[in-house]
Amino acid sequence: MKYVFMEDIFSFRKVEKLESISIIVDSREKNSRVPSFLIGAGCDVVFEKLDVGDYLVGDIVIERKSFSDFIGSLVSGRLKKQLQSLSTCEKRILLLEGFYYNYRDFKISKNAVLGMLCSCLLDYGVPVLYSESEKESAEILMLLGRRGGGGVSNVRAKKKIVDIEEKKRFILEGFDGIGGKKSRELLERFENIGNVFNASEEELLEILDERVIRGMRDVLG
Repeated sequence: MKYVFMEDIFSFRKVEKLESISIIVDSREKNSRVPSFLIGAGCDVVFEKLDVGDYLVGDIVIERKSFSDFIGSLVSGRLKKQLQSLSTCEKRILLLEGFYYNYRDFKISKNAVLGMLCSCLLDYGVPVLYSESEKESAEILMLLGRRGGGGVSNVRAKKKIVDIEEKKRFILEGFDGIGGKKSRELLERFENIGNVFNASEEELLEILDERVIRGMRDVLG
């Protein structure tokens, strides 16, 4: 593996650079400084519109979020949909940048934040990596490339073959308040989606609370 030395355009220090790391970057990430750091480090950066994630390093799909964006996505409900999409990829990572919690800055409880971080792994199977800054995020992406994730110029994320049970869970998890754990419990209890939808409120209360049941009934009409 060939290494070259380049001038770090941000700190003007001599740093070791690795050639042939190819990273595909979602076009919406152009406003971030992460791609600039990657380019400055000599990476082969290609901007494209990605269906899932913000970065592709080999077959690894990375969703990058600043902490404020993580909170905003959590509050709006967008995060759940992003995690569902991310969970369909064989190799996936949520890269959480600048993790910092202060009650005065965010109108959401700390327990909700920590609970969501647990849900990332337990309900969606998405591991979380933490970085201090945009520069450190770029360094993590390069490390992933050095460990064998990079070096392919026309890389695409590999999707898992989604079986019928996964499709059933995906449908149920589209309802507010139903995560991976609840969807599995419902299918174990009622065997199929039709039985879930036709179950009585008393039966559903064994697994779901009244608010979730009302929301599901409203959607189903």
